[in-house]
Amino acid sequence: MHPILALVAWLPLAWPVPAACEDTVLVVPKVESIQFWGMVRQGAMDAGVERGVRVLYRGPLAHESDDRQRAIIEQGLAQGVDAVVVAPSSVDALTDVTLAARDKGVPLVVIDSALGDGWQVSFVATDNLEAGRVAARFLLSGVPGGGTILLLRHKEGSSATEKREVGFAAEVEAGGRHDILLSDYLGVSQGNAYHRTMSLLRGRPEISGVFASGEIATMGCIQAIRELGLAGKVRVVGFDDTPDIRRALADGVLQGVMVQQPYRMGRVGVETACDALAGKPVEKRIVTEAVLVTSPDGFSPYGLTNP
Repeated sequence: MHPILALVAWLPLAWPVPAACEDTVLVVPKVESIQFWGMVRQGAMDAGVERGVRVLYRGPLAHESDDRQRAIIEQGLAQGVDAVVVAPSSVDALTDVTLAARDKGVPLVVIDSALGDGWQVSFVATDNLEAGRVAARFLLSGVPGGGTILLLRHKEGSSATEKREVGFAAEVEAGGRHDILLSDYLGVSQGNAYHRTMSLLRGRPEISGVFASGEIATMGCIQAIRELGLAGKVRVVGFDDTPDIRRALADGVLQGVMVQQPYRMGRVGVETACDALAGKPVEKRIVTEAVLVTSPDGFSPYGLTNP
């Protein structure tokens, strides 16, 4: 990172001084501006209150950034946080800093997306491969054979969404009734997701179904489907829970959405970090459920789990 950018990355962080004998858990989301991560934050904060630890929630503000996540964790380790909970933006981007946590004896819990060669005491996440398969089975159940299925992909290197995409594509190909059209990686901008989806759908009547593998892709797809007048004509399954996604489901723009448990993910992430700090055994892999929701009544305030 350029030295000036590195300095700017550090300036916004206000690190409160922990009370005496109070453990501090640093929670680093992929980005703070997405509603999913707001629910993760609530779960993490609630766990902190119950366990009597200070939770610092710090992440990239508007867009996913490997460099920003790394800088936050590095500063946290330098300031003496006792444990780290992180959702890596890319599978291999944080290997060095997670190993630095290990060398300092700081327990590290990974949530949402897997690390590559890094180190962790536990991994808390959705079974994304199976979630993609479930989405595919539901989508295919309502479209005629012989059409094309559009798969809107999120970001290269994002373990969670890539597994959903792999599971979805494998299930469609196993059915043998449809061709799959893969989008380019749409990235972290809803505007780009919208424009790219518009381009793919316009003038392509053979597309009978769409799967969007993440919140940003889903929001861009909703906008494109509305503007092209394709609501109810193209079967669409999205991912994650926002007010706009709920409205789209109620309006028939979406026919289904895979909903995770972000509140529970944040809560269990902090609880697991606290257990590791206390020397208790922790599970290496903790699965948080994802379910298919097909009506607005299927949602709850925190995805699937109330506080």
